[in-house]
Amino acid sequence: MLIKYQLVKNTLYKLLIILFIIITFYLSIFNYNLLYNNIFIALDLWLYKVFPSLLIFYLISTLLITTKTINYVTLLFYPLKYILKFNTSNAFNLFILSVFLGNPSTTSYINDYYENNLITLRDAKVLSKSASFINPLFVFTVLENKQLAALVYLAHLLSNIIVAIILTRSNKDSNLCNIVKRANNSNISFTTQMSKFPSIILNIALNMVLSYIVISFTDYIALISNLSYFSYINYFIEVSRSVYILKNSYICIYFIPFILSFNGLCIHMQVRMQLKLITYNNYLCYRLLSSMIATFIYIVLSMIII
Repeated sequence: MLIKYQLVKNTLYKLLIILFIIITFYLSIFNYNLLYNNIFIALDLWLYKVFPSLLIFYLISTLLITTKTINYVTLLFYPLKYILKFNTSNAFNLFILSVFLGNPSTTSYINDYYENNLITLRDAKVLSKSASFINPLFVFTVLENKQLAALVYLAHLLSNIIVAIILTRSNKDSNLCNIVKRANNSNISFTTQMSKFPSIILNIALNMVLSYIVISFTDYIALISNLSYFSYINYFIEVSRSVYILKNSYICIYFIPFILSFNGLCIHMQVRMQLKLITYNNYLCYRLLSSMIATFIYIVLSMIII
């Protein structure tokens, strides 16, 4: 049964690649304006929205980790340790940092921490499922409305914390001596981590361009078939485009927390390239759970505050 499943999966994967090649080839010949415009939009978003926010927080996070200053900064969030029962302080520190790092940077750090024996395998798996945040500076930059951005991001933040609480609730209190020992034995190098940044940011650019090629095709199908709802698929592909469109709709604005917590298939592709400790299906399930929780929290908050 498992062999048949793998065979079907591999066949579908190859068919999707062939379909993508055909789509790209067709659009580059018969509708290159649409294709090129979307590629330019992707690169524009990457350069002016994604790159600055990611660079700033990646640099800050790397400095906090490599100088071990993170051990003092996270004391501000010490009460959270009573409900987020990670096996090590390093895992807790990384969860706090992931709020600012965002993915795929967080996944890269999770792998590094586990490979350097700074967190347990259980902690690494929990972090892979729960610590999937969108960079806050990116959210505030794209949404522009500060009150809306604050509410949306708060819902997104709380949803991931709730998922982490669910996943760590069965953990017993960790041995404090072991926690201190692990926290003080960090051998993560600043130059090593910063040298990984170009590959991370180029990986993001590549996946954004690939995503916008798919968006070009869905836009083209919607245009020639007069089926405007077909383009709704795009909301699940690239988060920045989705948020930019939805923020101008009074009704659809409730869909923004879902999209942000889901992360979009573009970010999923970036993360999948680095996932080592859990399967993509596992990651996907917890993104959907987080999205539903974030939407519920946002609806409740908007009813109370707005």
